[in-house]
Amino acid sequence: IVKALPAFPAVSYDETLPLKPEAKLGLLIDRARASDPLIESVSIVNLYQNPSDANDKRVTLRFTYRSPERTLQQQEADAAHAKAMKIFV
Repeated sequence: IVKALPAFPAVSYDETLPLKPEAKLGLLIDRARASDPLIESVSIVNLYQNPSDANDKRVTLRFTYRSPERTLQQQEADAAHAKAMKIFV
């Protein structure tokens, strides 16, 4: 499938977050994606597990925000990102 290139730039944030052993990462990512219409994608960049402590797990996620209609203001991207981050607290 061929898609047209976006007309407006994206704003991306990378966040490294601790993972609780009982966390369902796929569910958390789905909830983050649905938290704001400006979220274009949430993707896993890196997974880390401490070899000496099975409970020490971290994930780095890339959150990408874009409007199909205009260039986002930094405050808009920050507000959308704050909503997405509340899911991981």
